[in-house]
Amino acid sequence: MAESHPRILRYSAGADPGRGRGDAARRAALAPSPPPSDPAGAGVRASGMRNRGFTLLLAATVVLVAVAIYALAIGERAASPALAGERALPGLAAKLGELAWVRLSHGTTKIDFAAIGTRWAVVEKGNYPAAPGKLRQLLLGLADLTLIEPKTERPDLFARLDLDDPANGKSTDVKLNDRTGQTVAELIVGRRRTDRLGTGNDAVYVRKPGNDRAWLARGSLDVSGEVIDWLDRRILDIPTVRIASVKL
Repeated sequence: MAESHPRILRYSAGADPGRGRGDAARRAALAPSPPPSDPAGAGVRASGMRNRGFTLLLAATVVLVAVAIYALAIGERAASPALAGERALPGLAAKLGELAWVRLSHGTTKIDFAAIGTRWAVVEKGNYPAAPGKLRQLLLGLADLTLIEPKTERPDLFARLDLDDPANGKSTDVKLNDRTGQTVAELIVGRRRTDRLGTGNDAVYVRKPGNDRAWLARGSLDVSGEVIDWLDRRILDIPTVRIASVKL
């Protein structure tokens, strides 16, 4: 009977599947890693972009604000071209000698003065001589009237300054015409503000027809009264010693 021998098992290194996987894992572990991303650099770039965007937005805002301020200033100037310190009726002083007609309008009352020769006459009283001193003072006062402070542009507030519509309000429209019938100057005159300190700084509220800007102007203007208040009373002021007789 033949003697049996134990069977010897041999393993080949190349045939070991576990060993192959281990080698692959070791090679993967020893391989160089890819460079990491740079979050810090990306943040710096993003921050720079945000800063540039903010700067551009700020610059655009500044430009728009400047344009708006300029447009507002131009609009204000156009709406109210007159400035404080200027005459209310520029150039009138040089044209006083050319005037031929003066009209005061207040409500239903109209007082017309016509230049006849070297004197002024009240048309409503059959060209009766007008009070020369009173009318002369009015014309010189208009020529010398100086704007000192802008007031409201709201027509609904004009009544507070007696600058509402002359046709049915408290204001008086003063119109000056030359010999050709052309209007030399026109002004709406409102409430007077008398200087109580006696310094001669009387003032009056005025505005130009068709203009919504009211002004406080330095000067004294008396446009009040009825027709009879503008008549020359010196003709009837005859001393009694010169009266020889009176017939009724």
